[in-house]
Amino acid sequence: MTAPAREAALKALKSIRRSGKYAEDAVSAACSGLESRDRALAQRLIFGVVQNGAYLDWCLGELTALGRLEPQALDILRLGAYQLLFLDRVPKSAAVNEAVEQAKRACPRASGLANAVLRKLAALDERPEPPRGGRYISIKYSLSPWLAERMRCLLGDEGAEAFAKACNEVPPVTLHRNPLKPFDASCARGLEPHRWLDGAFEYRGELEGLEPLRSGHLLIADAAAELAVRALAPGPGERVWDVCAAPGGKSLLAAFKMDNRGYILSTDISDKKLGLLRRSAELYGASIIETDGADARAYEPDGLFDAVLCDVPCSGFGVLRKKPDIRCKTEGDIAGLPDIQLAILKNASRFVAPGGRLLYSTCTVLPEENSGVCGDFLRDNPGFVREGFTLPCADAPDGEITLWPHVHGTDGFYICRMMKL
Repeated sequence: MTAPAREAALKALKSIRRSGKYAEDAVSAACSGLESRDRALAQRLIFGVVQNGAYLDWCLGELTALGRLEPQALDILRLGAYQLLFLDRVPKSAAVNEAVEQAKRACPRASGLANAVLRKLAALDERPEPPRGGRYISIKYSLSPWLAERMRCLLGDEGAEAFAKACNEVPPVTLHRNPLKPFDASCARGLEPHRWLDGAFEYRGELEGLEPLRSGHLLIADAAAELAVRALAPGPGERVWDVCAAPGGKSLLAAFKMDNRGYILSTDISDKKLGLLRRSAELYGASIIETDGADARAYEPDGLFDAVLCDVPCSGFGVLRKKPDIRCKTEGDIAGLPDIQLAILKNASRFVAPGGRLLYSTCTVLPEENSGVCGDFLRDNPGFVREGFTLPCADAPDGEITLWPHVHGTDGFYICRMMKL
């Protein structure tokens, strides 16, 4: 491993610890100016430590008392432990030596301890296993105890562990072909066709040098986002409202499905993100997209729509593999979300044309934010009924489905399609 990547990773962990910065933002700030190879490695280290924090602390805690350490010394130990336990490409001796050198510069009093602890960890033949029991999943996969218990209640022990394991893996990037631009074999060079999603590819390389991405021939969006748009089924010439649209992936995918014919209103409460959406629409040739800043709980667009997509703000527990800091959320952090989600759904439903489709989706797997919200809505709005749909990876005859990372290979995602009578 190169020193610039390790220094950037330590800087990012410090900013996360001190200011509560999101890992993705910390990567951008700390890795500015790094070469692409160093940046990719630093990002893997930062995300890896955040993603496996509880497990790393358990491993280190078996060898020393962590409470006596300076915070930065603990960051250095975590970085070293992550390399030793998860990155086979880094020689163990290099991981230990570089951690010791970093400790000498940042916190000299801890350098001897870092050397002793990491050498003990490097001498192990296999990754340490927490004791089986009530906290096993929480420790091994670094889920908060309450979330691990919720998954056990929803999925059972085996299912909860499979979910947690999938959330700690590094997924391939899903890239979608842009049908609004000429697309030839050169645009797909080095890409693997998606396992079950036509018109999409999987990619594990460096995105920075991928020319078809910069030119707007390929779009990054998880397969679950594509499935939500397929369930919405927007067609050429229709009027579509994407209620909480930013950063805009689903609006663009809808424009692709509509062959850029019709009208898409993309609203969001964040003006900054809408600016990014407008630039993306121009890049991808999606001229039917119009944006407007809005609080989706009260916004009143002009006219009715054939299809309305409510991809609402949520706890995000379906995207843990991409946003590791979400695992730090508490039950209190998400307690008020169902009320917000229901308010958005109720307001948006007023602008669905008779016979039109209303799609509710989230990137979480908690029932209170998913079937619970839709159930409350349908109970109070008899003018809407669930409508079945079929996806490439599963059928939803009852009009709703939860996608799971360990089952479907997508982000954790909930989709419910309703029709206005």
